[in-house]
Amino acid sequence: MFFIFFPPVYHKASRGWWAGQFYFLKKIYQLHKTTNFLTLLLKLFLIYVLYVFMKYYFNLFILILSLFFIPSCNRDKENNNNQESKKVVMLIYGHPACGKLTTAKEIAKKYNLNIVDNHFFNNLFFPYIKLNDKNVANIYPEIHKVKKIWYDNIVKYGKNDKGFIFTDILIDMPSTKQDVKNLMNFAKELNYQFIAIKLTCSEDMIKERIKSFERKKKFKLTDFEEWKKYIRSQKFLDVEKAYVINNENLNETLKIIDRDIIK
Repeated sequence: MFFIFFPPVYHKASRGWWAGQFYFLKKIYQLHKTTNFLTLLLKLFLIYVLYVFMKYYFNLFILILSLFFIPSCNRDKENNNNQESKKVVMLIYGHPACGKLTTAKEIAKKYNLNIVDNHFFNNLFFPYIKLNDKNVANIYPEIHKVKKIWYDNIVKYGKNDKGFIFTDILIDMPSTKQDVKNLMNFAKELNYQFIAIKLTCSEDMIKERIKSFERKKKFKLTDFEEWKKYIRSQKFLDVEKAYVINNENLNETLKIIDRDIIK
């Protein structure tokens, strides 16, 4: 009667049909000692349902659970990839270690923008030359020529489905002034809004940030005394109508950009 009432069950542990049947007989015997007949049938039925479910639908069960426990960061990333990008060309500039790239990454994540930081171009040259004041000063005009070629080709062949954030240190020299004009023309040709943001920061905050491991990987200044020497030896360029933000607190900076700058 038992073998007619219960469909055949294959027992994985002993890999046999009969083992599956005797598995339930064993459970009946164990339950019969402690329960009445109706409770026995109910428990036996629940055991059988659980057994079959785990055998045939375990993978489906795990899949359903995973839909509820996907990390929120992955969902946010998917939403950012799907959201429409802001049609802007943003230039974030300021002294070394004032948080330009960190700020750019957060803005890019929120508004689905491409990041083109200054080291994207600088590291085509800096790892392969002797880094001294004279060489760096001579190489910047060549870097600006490469950037102009890049702008022109993005206008011609780019997907143009996202806006851009550029980060840079604007040393006051003719090629830098021309590069800023080229960037403005790049935005104009794409029919994107051009926004310039200057980040400032106290020396105490610079001293904390400049030693980060991330800076070492990108051939950035990592010594505070060298940073001070560099700042004193250079004259820096300002962009007309640029927004100036004190970047002591990243969250506050992002609030200002979101509230007052990006419309």
